[in-house]
Amino acid sequence: AGNHVFFFGISFLLLGSFGDLFYIILKGTVGVQVPIVIQKEEASPGSKNIGKKRGTIMNFKEVVQLRDGVSFGELALITNKPRSASIQAKTDCHFATMCKE
Repeated sequence: AGNHVFFFGISFLLLGSFGDLFYIILKGTVGVQVPIVIQKEEASPGSKNIGKKRGTIMNFKEVVQLRDGVSFGELALITNKPRSASIQAKTDCHFATMCKE
């Protein structure tokens, strides 16, 4: 168990990372951000790379804001899967945390 502080604008619990902390918001607001596909680029007709993807352009969309008393990150305590979203501090935030160990 411990305490953490993240200041306005800081992103943490990054999508795809592995974590071992569970967070409870003591004070502040965070935004939960998930990836969205903006465009899938395909190779242009007539190129040698026909049928091959050149890449996917992604962006993040905030789907919810969480405030005082709300918790998140609990899946890190029970699974070994990567994070499914990123979290960004919308205000200066204070958290109580619990470690997996």
